[in-house]
Amino acid sequence: MATLASAIDKKSHDEIGVGIAALGILLEAKPGVFFLADALNSNGQMNAVMQLERKGFVQVLHVKSGHDDMVQLIPTEKATPIIKALKAREL
Repeated sequence: MATLASAIDKKSHDEIGVGIAALGILLEAKPGVFFLADALNSNGQMNAVMQLERKGFVQVLHVKSGHDDMVQLIPTEKATPIIKALKAREL
């Protein structure tokens, strides 16, 4: 199973420029949704967020909320066809 996941991740990198972890985050990204920065950092997802930003799929906004740092991901127009394609394949 790990080999299949690796193959899918490689295909995603080759064709879209980001891994499958980043695509999962992209599906959750929308205005009004915030992620805890500490959680993204502790579970390694901040790298996926940075991939999305570098490829122009999201705008990353850092917001201070009390004692917590929050991250808001705003999908760009470039991300729209990818999001639509992924959602069309959801079970």
